Amino acid sequence: MARFDFLVFLPIVFGSSLNAQSKNDMLLGRWAFQKFMAHDNTVAAYKFISDADKANKGMVITFRIDNKMMSNQPNGIKENNSVVPYKLLKDNLHLVMGSDTARIDVLNPTVLVLSMEGRPTIYFKRLK
Repeated sequence: MARFDFLVFLPIVFGSSLNAQSKNDMLLGRWAFQKFMAHDNTVAAYKFISDADKANKGMVITFRIDNKMMSNQPNGIKENNSVVPYKLLKDNLHLVMGSDTARIDVLNPTVLVLSMEGRPTIYFKRLK
């Protein structure tokens, strides 16, 4: 009976570690800022999002193999030109970048969508 339990447990552990590895691998590379999306549809939120989109235009983030995230925005906001450590948490749903923790809403070969508590959702598109 113990052998059966081990054989059932092994694919679960192996499968979840593959998922974490593939998500981490999928993060690697360059991502261009596309837009913010507000959680409410008020005029104030629209104005804030419109201003934030303009302020972050041209920003590119790069997830490197050494677990560093480099953000670059020529002639942009100081905070958008930095290098911080990043880590995909064990739940495969959250990403720590410097002192910020974001939930990964979408991660596929072309799109990355991140959301953070109390902040607008942010959309990135992969650069080739």
